[in-house]
Amino acid sequence: MDLADFLSNLCQCLRQSASQHTVSVEMEPRAVDADRAIEIALLINGLVTNAFKHAYPDVPGTVIVRAHSTDDQIP
Repeated sequence: MDLADFLSNLCQCLRQSASQHTVSVEMEPRAVDADRAIEIALLINGLVTNAFKHAYPDVPGTVIVRAHSTDDQIP
C-alpha cells in the first residue's frame, strides 16, 4: 500500500476532528506492507493528536507530517 496516501487520508480524518487546525503530509509515494503502515499510522495519530492538544491548545495551528526515505528506510 502507498504510505503517503494512507497517511494523507489519516491526517484528513484527524483534521476533521480538530477543524481549527491544519495538517498536511509531505512525503513521496512509498510502498509498504499493511502491517508496517498500521504501525506508522498509530505513531502519526498519536503525534498529530498531541501536537493539536499541546502545541496549540487554545489557538489554531499547523502540523506538518514530513518523511523521506534514506537507503530504503523511513527514518
